Amino acid sequence: MALTNYLTQSVVMTLIFYPYALHQGFGWVSGTPAAGAGEAFPYSSEFVVWGAAQTLALALLFGLAQVPLSAWWLARFGQGPVEGLVRRVVYGPRVRQNRAHDG
Repeated sequence: MALTNYLTQSVVMTLIFYPYALHQGFGWVSGTPAAGAGEAFPYSSEFVVWGAAQTLALALLFGLAQVPLSAWWLARFGQGPVEGLVRRVVYGPRVRQNRAHDG
């Protein structure tokens, strides 16, 4: 489930903070263009500026929200969806997971 959580966090945070999605964090990365850079950030006035504390709080809240969801998923399915996909790609579809310890 670690790989699934890592990839989920990466996708969600880049969708929030990168300029190709919601533009939420681009202002605090570089709110003003460097001298002589011209119109390097033409849409910078539209970006919401997040501070480091708010960004950290969002990341921590997202990670903490994943904990109960991951526990529920593992209790129901035994492994994360990305882990299951990797297992099928590496070992093939016919390999079954040993669930003797689940009894």
